[in-house]
Amino acid sequence: MKNDRSDIYWAPRVKLQKIRELYLNNAAGFYDDELIDEVGVNLYLRCESILEFTEALFGWVKCKRCANSGKTTIIERKNQKPNKVLKCSLCSWQILWRVYLTES
Repeated sequence: MKNDRSDIYWAPRVKLQKIRELYLNNAAGFYDDELIDEVGVNLYLRCESILEFTEALFGWVKCKRCANSGKTTIIERKNQKPNKVLKCSLCSWQILWRVYLTES
């Protein structure tokens, strides 16, 4: 069985340095629109990844390959067995549940 790890992407943590810089700028009365956008977008993407992973823990795994092509396909996971194969009925993307968990 092939594990299609290459399709999995989780937004990284927002760099604390950027958040600190944003707060220091705000305290000094300086507003950097680019920094505000960068931190805001990165926070949004990170929260989106966390919500998607949490939904997977509850049994609704979003197919990462379909998501990368702009579609939303949900793979229903009925048990917590680590060797359970998650397979998309639309594009045939597949991965073991334990591998999916370790990619987060």
